Amino acid sequence: MIRIFSTRASTEVAGLVCARLNSHLKTRYKKAGKDEKQVIERIWAKNKHEYGKKEFILGLAETTEFSDGEIKTVLNESVRGKDCFIIHTPYTEPSPVLKEILNATKKNIGERVREYNGIPENTFESFTLIDTLNQARAASVTLVNPYLPFARQDHLVEREGITVALLAKLYKASGLDGIVTVDLHSSQIQGMFEVAGISIEHFHAEKLLVSQFKKDHSITNFVVASPDAGGADRAKSFAKLLGTEAVMCYKKRNYKTANTIDMVEVIGEVAGKRVILVDDIIDTAGTMKAVSEKLMKEGAKEVFMIGVHGLLSGPALDRLSDLYKRGILKGLYVTDSICREEAFKKEHPWYVEVSLASVLAEMVYNLSQGLPLSGITL
Repeated sequence: MIRIFSTRASTEVAGLVCARLNSHLKTRYKKAGKDEKQVIERIWAKNKHEYGKKEFILGLAETTEFSDGEIKTVLNESVRGKDCFIIHTPYTEPSPVLKEILNATKKNIGERVREYNGIPENTFESFTLIDTLNQARAASVTLVNPYLPFARQDHLVEREGITVALLAKLYKASGLDGIVTVDLHSSQIQGMFEVAGISIEHFHAEKLLVSQFKKDHSITNFVVASPDAGGADRAKSFAKLLGTEAVMCYKKRNYKTANTIDMVEVIGEVAGKRVILVDDIIDTAGTMKAVSEKLMKEGAKEVFMIGVHGLLSGPALDRLSDLYKRGILKGLYVTDSICREEAFKKEHPWYVEVSLASVLAEMVYNLSQGLPLSGITL
């Protein structure tokens, strides 16, 4: 039987997944045969709790913090023998306890705040929830993690570790059975999780993003551009879906300092074109800003950006807002793999968010029932 839980930063997305799962179950119920109707009725019966409705609600788990940031997770229901899914999306805002500490002390402890929040803290919170579910004898635990953190650390560069491989080992040690993720930074990461003994389901969000972009814009005089050589195949795939051409940019990155590049060159014709820059991860937006400015120097009319995972950390917002104010950037399209509040969306008119909830809800149902994923509508 299915139960859906959430890490604290992911409750909004998890709520959307539950709502979409409700709709999906109701649609399937109308068309289902006798056996599947009984399965769906059992799912409703086991998930309605005190509400007494045919609704799929979020699991009852509570994660709290000690004043030093230590995390504690407690279940408020039985999950014995159930297939549990955790909706998990990273965050970058300080945790509530640390905000209270910061306000109470009236001191600038920025370095300390950063130490205890963001992706590392939220990732460790997922470990505690997985372990708690296993201790409560869940039949299986699957992490629905659209943006997989540490994915950029997937190969050796000088004296570095392969941190994403370590992440796979840690998830296995915490008792994770499977993971669902979106647009991995590189394909070899799938092998790292499989070697660790974790089944991984990976899908691409390009069709969702392109569908929304087509709804908002007439595809005339556009060209798709990759910000670097590594994204050339992605740009070609987007261009094919949009029915347009693709060009490539070449960047020379400074690997000794994170999030820095030394040079950008454009390979292809962009003069007089409306350019769509596509990438999987937009973090500090340093590359996207440098490439956008280079494209305009080469004669591009305007720039749109499409990124699957909008981390938008550090100076990203200032950089993108500057491009928007200068008339270069017309819009940034990303999925909700990173949660943003409504106030954020209103404050940044260039920001467009495309929801993954419907796809994730279908994946949860199909995985729980052993159904193929190939028929899921993207």
